[in-house]
Amino acid sequence: MLVGVQLTRPTILTAAIAILDEYGLADTTMRRIAKQLSVAPGALYWHFPNKQALLAGIAVELLRPLIGAAPLRFLVNDGAQAAGTQTDRLAMPDEETMIVVDTDGMDWQEALRTRAMCLRTCMLTVTDGSDVVATALANEELHSRVLEACALPLQDVVPDEKARRIAASTVVDFVVGSTVGEQSRQRLAQFTTKPAPTQEQADAAYRAAFEAAVQSVSNGVDLIIAGIAARAQ
Repeated sequence: MLVGVQLTRPTILTAAIAILDEYGLADTTMRRIAKQLSVAPGALYWHFPNKQALLAGIAVELLRPLIGAAPLRFLVNDGAQAAGTQTDRLAMPDEETMIVVDTDGMDWQEALRTRAMCLRTCMLTVTDGSDVVATALANEELHSRVLEACALPLQDVVPDEKARRIAASTVVDFVVGSTVGEQSRQRLAQFTTKPAPTQEQADAAYRAAFEAAVQSVSNGVDLIIAGIAARAQ
């Protein structure tokens, strides 16, 4: 429990992500976050009007390496008006700081593959991260930013904006869906798999499962890339 901490959006998100990682999405409730921060649950609603908005805020934090650090505009505007303070306002970065993943110098296939795998990695940083992102992508602004990040390598090979968006959406849907399945299997394994006799064997089993998941997603992304390349000819 944190005592004497100023209640801001970043503070709430930090507590929420810590609870998410330790207990999972089902237990990441407004009440539990409020208890962790030693405030009344109603105080959180000055900064996040509902849990869907909170999940969108968490998703932005998880996806920073792909989409940058800019908060969603509806949270900046609504939250600042509700809180009535400047200390809680998150500054919008300029465009040069929006994207963190570096794909400069890559051909479009490798750049798209890199961004797709970055999306997967972002979701795997916390327990149930893929479920959070899958739910939060219902937010139109967040969805657009993720699609724009994945569509960027396609600007030259797919001139039509609508076609680029469809291609990016196919990649995002595949990667998010695959990662949801991967984390679901991890949760199930925790309850159904017998412990390995030694830590070395446990580590080897984890590495094997992780590498198989990476290869599976990479193969799927490559198939999508091959389809894009075929259509672009």
